[in-house]
Amino acid sequence: VEDNSGIYQETNAINVTAQNNPFVFPVEHSYAINGTINTLGLATEPISQTQIGQYPLYIFTDKGIYALEQGSGAVLYSNLILINTDTCNNDICQTRNGVAYIANGNVYILAGRNNLNISLPLRGPIDMDIRQSSSYQLACMGQLYDISKYLSQVPIEEFLKNAMLSYIASTGDLIVSNPDYPYSYIFSFAYKNWHKSTQTF
Repeated sequence: VEDNSGIYQETNAINVTAQNNPFVFPVEHSYAINGTINTLGLATEPISQTQIGQYPLYIFTDKGIYALEQGSGAVLYSNLILINTDTCNNDICQTRNGVAYIANGNVYILAGRNNLNISLPLRGPIDMDIRQSSSYQLACMGQLYDISKYLSQVPIEEFLKNAMLSYIASTGDLIVSNPDYPYSYIFSFAYKNWHKSTQTF
């Protein structure tokens, strides 16, 4: 497809430049993908001083998630592998533990060919009983300690519909934030648990 600027665009192919020459795109470095490409994810954490893993590049399309397998010699990528048929909301985030993305009302971490749903502990109905508790009401008297707006207002599936991801490398935390709510969910890779913040990022 050629737009008004005269730039040729392909929505279903990956074209990689030649080594040490960013202006040359060899035919053998062109990879056709099933579906329209939405975004790319990279394996950013090396498994050794010379390797970043077997699947260094993930392709998120409207028909699923693909991984390009590392080739050898003149072969840049040897195989195109379908990981799953998830379609994410186009907001992905590289972390030290893999590529994080949101799909199907869940938060996933993709590493290698493994896809881990880390949001399962957040699922379930919202506990509204605490708002009616007499001790809670007493603590909130005079609005000095009213935390009601920071309590979960909707199920996690609803919260994730317009959510965005970010990663804090210094602490190893994945932040899931939605501008429609005054709180965010934070996953700690160090402790493998979720907590909340009274901020929207």
